[in-house]
Amino acid sequence: MAKASKEKIALAHKAVEEYTGKKVETIDVFQDPKVSGCIAIRVTLEGEKHHIDFIKTHSDPINADNLEEAEFTEWPPKSEGLKYF
Repeated sequence: MAKASKEKIALAHKAVEEYTGKKVETIDVFQDPKVSGCIAIRVTLEGEKHHIDFIKTHSDPINADNLEEAEFTEWPPKSEGLKYF
């Protein structure tokens, strides 16, 4: 995974705040070099002690509607490319 651009990090920051209704304290965003449009997001929300992971899996814009909560076993996650079956 490759660190995302500042623009994508800003879009992810806004999307997570809209999704959760809370302020983001820290955010880390990685782009999948093997799957176009896929990004992994890890955030800590203000006042929280644990992180929350999100994934955006398609090429639609980064916004609250396109985020899915996830649980990554390692950070940053490792891409295995597209898997159909």
